[in-house]
Amino acid sequence: RLLHLGEVHPAAMVGLEQHLGGRIRALVREGSAAGIERIARIFDRLDARAGTLFLAALESAEPGTGDKVRSLMFTFDDLGTLDAAGMQTLLAAADRATLVIGLKGAKETTSAAFFANMTQRAGDLLREEIAALGPIRRSEVDAARAELVGLARQLIGRGEIHAGSASDEDELVE
Repeated sequence: RLLHLGEVHPAAMVGLEQHLGGRIRALVREGSAAGIERIARIFDRLDARAGTLFLAALESAEPGTGDKVRSLMFTFDDLGTLDAAGMQTLLAAADRATLVIGLKGAKETTSAAFFANMTQRAGDLLREEIAALGPIRRSEVDAARAELVGLARQLIGRGEIHAGSASDEDELVE
């Protein structure tokens, strides 16, 4: 097709220019905050190493932007900040094998949040499964963690769990 491509019809160019102009105007109306939000969603999908590298590159290219993106990201370690009910809902919805792989080598504070929302026996069994797993590839751990974060996002989107802790602005009213 490229060999036989001639000049582009002027009406097609006008239509393309109008479409692109509309998209650009929409992006400008949304402002830079929406762009930072999009970048945070993209970075959420990256593995930990790539995310760190890209955040550092972003920070050197646009000082201050890396911190803004980082503040909007939702990572595996952020699951440790879920309230007890949210964590229990996540645990009930999560696949056991994914949970075992995801908790392999997790930060102590993050794994403690998971274990605190289990019975002693369930926690002991899970610790045994993690220990019996042996060495595992980082890519498998990152994939399992991404799956757990994705599940948490779905549950948050459906309103079944709430991310973060309650603030003064979001206090309970009786």
